[in-house]
Amino acid sequence: MDIKIYETRTRGVRCNLPTELIVHCAKQKPNQAAKQLADKYLGFDFKPDYGHLIGICILIDTVKMTPKFIQSQSTQESKLGIWQPNRIAWQATKKRLFDVPIPAVGKQATPWKLSDELIKLVKQNHSNSKTIQIHN
Repeated sequence: MDIKIYETRTRGVRCNLPTELIVHCAKQKPNQAAKQLADKYLGFDFKPDYGHLIGICILIDTVKMTPKFIQSQSTQESKLGIWQPNRIAWQATKKRLFDVPIPAVGKQATPWKLSDELIKLVKQNHSNSKTIQIHN
């Protein structure tokens, strides 16, 4: 939905950048505080596709968080992640939503290999996906 620039994580990545990532929407529904944030930034009518691959992006950078870097973030960005020193901010671009989300079991914070069938569905969706305008 392009409402934030960074995805905040406990660790970096073990691959060369840039790299293509598939975006997965967790199956677990958010707690009340997260739901209120989603309503504020995505609208009350937004209905996430829990437990689905929902899009693709290009990971272009990772940044180890420092107090100075954390303070430089917008209020919105700060509210939409876990901003603490020594965590890692992942910056992505060329974000694209799939026209049809793909059901898939994810593995939180762990790289995982897609089945051949999922790869086929991602390739089909990727060719027909909608570009999201980037606001840097």
